[in-house]
Amino acid sequence: MGGAAHYLRYGTATGQTGGGGDSLPTIMPVSSQKVYESYGVQIHVNFWDTVYGNIDSIHEKVDQLGPSYIRSMYVDYATHEATKKTVDWCRANGVKWLMLVYPEIGITAQQFSDKLIDIRDNAADVCMAIESINEPNHNRDGTPVASNWAQDAYDITAQIWDFVAASPVLSDAKVVGPSLHDVYVNNSYTQGSPAGGVQHWHQLQSKGILNKQDFAGVHRYPAGFPPLNQWDTRIGQLESAYGAGYPIWVTETGYHNAVNTPSGNRPVDEAASAVYAPRALFELAGQRNARYSRYELMDDYDPAKEEPEYSFGLWRVSSSDQQNSSFWVPKPEVAAMSSVLGALNDPGVTYTPTSTQIRVQPVSSSITDIAYVVTAKRNGTARCWLWRDQSVWNPNARTPISVSSVAVEVEDSVGTRQIQVDASVSFIDLR
Repeated sequence: MGGAAHYLRYGTATGQTGGGGDSLPTIMPVSSQKVYESYGVQIHVNFWDTVYGNIDSIHEKVDQLGPSYIRSMYVDYATHEATKKTVDWCRANGVKWLMLVYPEIGITAQQFSDKLIDIRDNAADVCMAIESINEPNHNRDGTPVASNWAQDAYDITAQIWDFVAASPVLSDAKVVGPSLHDVYVNNSYTQGSPAGGVQHWHQLQSKGILNKQDFAGVHRYPAGFPPLNQWDTRIGQLESAYGAGYPIWVTETGYHNAVNTPSGNRPVDEAASAVYAPRALFELAGQRNARYSRYELMDDYDPAKEEPEYSFGLWRVSSSDQQNSSFWVPKPEVAAMSSVLGALNDPGVTYTPTSTQIRVQPVSSSITDIAYVVTAKRNGTARCWLWRDQSVWNPNARTPISVSSVAVEVEDSVGTRQIQVDASVSFIDLR
């Protein structure tokens, strides 16, 4: 999804060419600000007894990373200190909040209604979107999934939708539908007797979910492979129920660095995370028009690097004194993403870039893995972001893969320049 003009890869015809056989292809860049605003990061305002209990330092780390929004459970503004502090911090710093509102352990009807009212009355200006129940097609405790899970998920989403529609102060807030468990939803299309029944996206569609959401919530963990691992298959399942090009919000994605885990949940090392994260941004937002949030901001303390759930963070925690921020160490992904986000950020009113002309071509004809995205800012400047679409990590052997750089010619309206491109995201400014 996202339009062919944004899915730019060497060897594919894109846009229109002018007269003459040597004319440069004309393309429509994607808005730099739109790509920037697609990226958020998961924090856990409600996990007060973990590393997230030091909420003031958590806010400092979010600011250091530089995303446009956070994703977290919303609790209560008046009685929950971390919620109040986070709303106030978002308001003061121009950060938005993708709000989870329905805990997996459940909530009473009155508590759910009160929470929506609380958001309307105390946090509407920072509410970017409200997300429906998380992974209703999967029970974390291993118990069977209820046969009516899709109806329950629809009912929760419909209540959010109707409340937002009736609240003028939430007119800019979007509704994100249930984010389904990636493996379980895939099993529902590939196994004979899957948990939760067959074709989970189709179950939601049959309940009428498309009338009650702006985005489909999607979870996508690439299992140690590059960011688009199995993307076409998974999104093909969704679009077979929702229609081609349906708006997608990848509410969870990322990598864990528990490289010594005995589990089958495959890791990558920290260096690979730093390579794949910027690529995920350009591949999902730049090429496919999807929004996404990185799971998650912080590790838990795990010196043995054995527990995947403790190692998805962008900051490593190097002491059992987890809430002491002096023991929080940024992984290489922090520098990689903060640099890209800072370069993309172009605040102001929404804008549509004007077309530009560009040709990207490896010097060697044997190189066919160059991918690129062109972004443009409101002042008319444009940048070409390039990378080799190659793995930098073997998730089965748990070893790094070296990817050599290759020479690539980038031709714009002024002339041709050469840039060395490897598996990391590089850039060249167009003239």
